[in-house]
Amino acid sequence: MHRLAPLSARFVGSPVAGENPGWRGHVSVDAPFVVLALVQTGTKVLWGKAEVTAGPTSDVTLHLHPLNHEGTSVQFLFTFGSGMVTEATASFQPGRLSPVQLPEVPLGPGRAFRLCTFASQPPCAFFIFFLAASDVTAGRTGVWRPHKILRGAFPEALETALFGARHGSFSGSVAAF
Repeated sequence: MHRLAPLSARFVGSPVAGENPGWRGHVSVDAPFVVLALVQTGTKVLWGKAEVTAGPTSDVTLHLHPLNHEGTSVQFLFTFGSGMVTEATASFQPGRLSPVQLPEVPLGPGRAFRLCTFASQPPCAFFIFFLAASDVTAGRTGVWRPHKILRGAFPEALETALFGARHGSFSGSVAAF
């Protein structure tokens, strides 16, 4: 069985207040890497792939864009380098939106890490999945896929995203990974 290349990542940033609250910062990684951003909204999982990142850092933002004046309905704008997930929306009870905090613990390859969750309707959770650039092949348009030898090494639903297009969705749960 093929082993994933080692990788260590750490998020640095801070919550953003104001009209579009959220989180802004970057991730520092010790080797070239790729990221699959995942957003679970109820039983639907949305994904977005960032192109291979050669440098040691990549910008990360999670903004909550209000869809009404009361701020009880929002669109999540989750960007990671060149990748993004923008199709997620949810509703909150007035005054129930708390500041976004991301973990400050080292993260590694081959696992979906929960960054944050929201007690919304539907419930929303944000995940990041890292792989070393040496474990993927990038196509001519920048869309990457794990090496063929890794097919079958990940849960089936996750393989839909890993071996799929730049953006997409599937039914299921990231918690199963």
